[in-house]
Amino acid sequence: MRETLLEACLNNQRYDSQCEDSRGKYLYELIHDSGNAEFYRDKVLASLEEANPERDREQQRSWYQRLELTRYFAQAGDSDTRAALYNVLFRDALVHDFSAAADIVALDGLAGLLTVLGKMDGLEPDEYDEQAEALVWKLKERDGDEATEQQIERAAQDTPTLAALLHAVREAKQARDEARNQRKAQPRLTYQQVREKIHAAAASGYISGLWSWGLEAADEELALVAADLLAESDPLRQRHYLWLFRKRVFPLDFHSLLPLVRREDRRLSSAATAALANITHPDIREFALRLLPEPLWRDQAVDLMTANPGPDDFALLAYWLQRTEADLMHWMDISSRGYAEAHYSAAAIPCLLFLYENTPCSLCRGAAVRMLAKHDTLPEWMPQECLHDADSDTRQVAANYSDSASDAHPATDGSPA
Repeated sequence: MRETLLEACLNNQRYDSQCEDSRGKYLYELIHDSGNAEFYRDKVLASLEEANPERDREQQRSWYQRLELTRYFAQAGDSDTRAALYNVLFRDALVHDFSAAADIVALDGLAGLLTVLGKMDGLEPDEYDEQAEALVWKLKERDGDEATEQQIERAAQDTPTLAALLHAVREAKQARDEARNQRKAQPRLTYQQVREKIHAAAASGYISGLWSWGLEAADEELALVAADLLAESDPLRQRHYLWLFRKRVFPLDFHSLLPLVRREDRRLSSAATAALANITHPDIREFALRLLPEPLWRDQAVDLMTANPGPDDFALLAYWLQRTEADLMHWMDISSRGYAEAHYSAAAIPCLLFLYENTPCSLCRGAAVRMLAKHDTLPEWMPQECLHDADSDTRQVAANYSDSASDAHPATDGSPA
């Protein structure tokens, strides 16, 4: 157990750091409950001793987690970990690495921010502004927007760089607000304008608002889009056209779109699936059933089955979930839960339990728990187990479910009412 926890402390175990919560606080609580906090503290400190500015993405995530753990020890009054966090800042600032800065601001507030800013003098102006503004947002996260601005204004009387920083933060926010308002105020694009955007898009181009434009489009406009899509052979333009049908039914013969689902270009395949998933038709169900045995497009098959269900689909899902490789399980998880949400019954429970045990993402695992709880079908053992889950939302769901069960079936001492 000790080595398992140590491995989790030193190496970030999250599957998707963009959507899964940081595990620093969770790990610190486990360390505190272990009765051997000094062992983990010393190992984390030792891992900070060697600078490594060439960390890859996974190493960087683990590095940030170690810094966060160090901060939690420091917040508990450990002077050695506090000193270690500042030593990392002072050492790595020499190579313009400020990865410890956010934790120092979270630890010491404005005083920490001033210390970090004093080490950032050698940065180029644009990089300085970007990093400094991010640290102000970190301070706002710690102390709140109003309190942060008030304390910076007071300190700015003696520190001109703070006055300039506060001004830059306010200007950046104002510019974002103005840009957002301008976008909202713009008149709706005609289809001809949308078409021109699609044809002008660069190879890696992204066009915002396509699915929302399609959602609001008149039937006559969608008919023009559909005709252009069927005549198009460029994969990028096909993808853009398809996104216009993200929330609308394709009005022409959809059969020409089916081969696009099998494209190795995941973005094109997903866009085709999203468009076809709005259509209810026996041919789409038949196509989906043919796709199920194919690992790369199995999740797409489930998406297509959602609008085209059959009586034994949960048995099919259970069969193919068990035959899905680990690196494809995340996609299959998302699609299977979408099907279960649309067609929930007791037959969905084995699929959700399988996902709970096998999905690599703690956010998705929590979603399976929430669905089971929503339908009051959590197994008796699950709430107690989920009270120790790495995801804070999952722990809260388990706690609420346990409380609800206790209210529904209150314990008695055997005495008469």
